[in-house]
Amino acid sequence: MPRASRILVPHDTPTIHLGLSVLNNRQAGLKVCGEAHDRSSLLKAVLDFKPDLVVADVFLRESSGLLLIGAICNHHVGTKVLVHTGFDEVLFAERAVRAGAAGYIMKRESAATLVKAVRHILKGGIYVTPRATGSLLHQMSGHRNRGKGQPQPLSDRELEVLRRMGQGFTSREMAEAMHVSIKTVEAHREHIKAKLGLGSSPELLRLAIQWAQGATRC
Repeated sequence: MPRASRILVPHDTPTIHLGLSVLNNRQAGLKVCGEAHDRSSLLKAVLDFKPDLVVADVFLRESSGLLLIGAICNHHVGTKVLVHTGFDEVLFAERAVRAGAAGYIMKRESAATLVKAVRHILKGGIYVTPRATGSLLHQMSGHRNRGKGQPQPLSDRELEVLRRMGQGFTSREMAEAMHVSIKTVEAHREHIKAKLGLGSSPELLRLAIQWAQGATRC
């Protein structure tokens, strides 16, 4: 009898962890082998358990989840990564796949979709939901023309501004830390609002705080 595929799951909250564990342990051929709640525990668990698949959020508490994806894929051949997050796939799926992830789904998706993604990835495929597929293909093929009202991905600098905003940095502090002018920081803020379709600075701040804290939106 073939061995069950080993899956490492996040421990962001007891509810999420329990749900993923129960879901996958009830599926034939899938077994949750361990859990992790931050970068160091995840890397240690990958070394200890040698999972076939890691389910992880893009935004772990200690470090950029994208860097973590790269670390896993570069140093643990055979271990695949499925991003399972509350953050919009249209905005972040491209970055996750470019970093090495084999799939990206949002936590609002059904349990059946999660299992479908897991099985598809374990068979060697790449999984994103239909909503993100068209945008992902356009972005990764270099086509930057998008339909009216469709969210656009943020640049690395814009993501840095968003993160620092969520951490409580003022525009002046961000400018000093990033070695740019305050005017440049303010321009980045306006670009973020425009790209994400946000109508006010308070909306932007709320999103920044959620982003920095790794909050989930289902």
